[in-house]
Amino acid sequence: SNESAGPKLTQKQKRSMTSPVLDRTSIAKIAKLVRSGELDLPDLDLESDSDYEAVWALEDSGAARSCARRKAHFLHTETIRRPSHVKMAGASGEELPSRECFDAEALSAEGNKINHTFEDADVDMPIMSVAEISTNGELVSNVNFGERDGHVIDIKTNAASKLYKRRGVYFMKLYAPKSKIDELHLGRPGDV
Repeated sequence: SNESAGPKLTQKQKRSMTSPVLDRTSIAKIAKLVRSGELDLPDLDLESDSDYEAVWALEDSGAARSCARRKAHFLHTETIRRPSHVKMAGASGEELPSRECFDAEALSAEGNKINHTFEDADVDMPIMSVAEISTNGELVSNVNFGERDGHVIDIKTNAASKLYKRRGVYFMKLYAPKSKIDELHLGRPGDV
């Protein structure tokens, strides 16, 4: 017997329904284009100023962990640092060592709080694991990818943070507060 489900589609209709899947190497190339300025992402109202620094983060549904270079991407932001015990691989399959992990608080372009843990690794731009960004918020968040753009929606508050789609990859603009902390003078609690 020959059974089929759903409407009959032409080959052209079937091709238009499937979106191209980008491999890790393609994602890494797009991240380099964004960082170098060759690929423009949309300008938003709030830019880096004396209180916030803006950074584009790539949303990666295939990443198990989020990564960023703390001293490059969150240089002026107070972060909570701790040892890391994970092993990661980059787009090429080579090991991507993590120096440590750190928790960073940021705001989306809409002003929604984004609390996120990153592995401190040598990447061209922050990479946010979709699995990890979905845990943002008190009752977690839904991550929606649309044909043109997407959103991270906090389940409790219904607050939406926009994702921008460029060349098949989604990005979020984060605003990290500048902490004005002198790391050279951080000591043990109680030290003066």
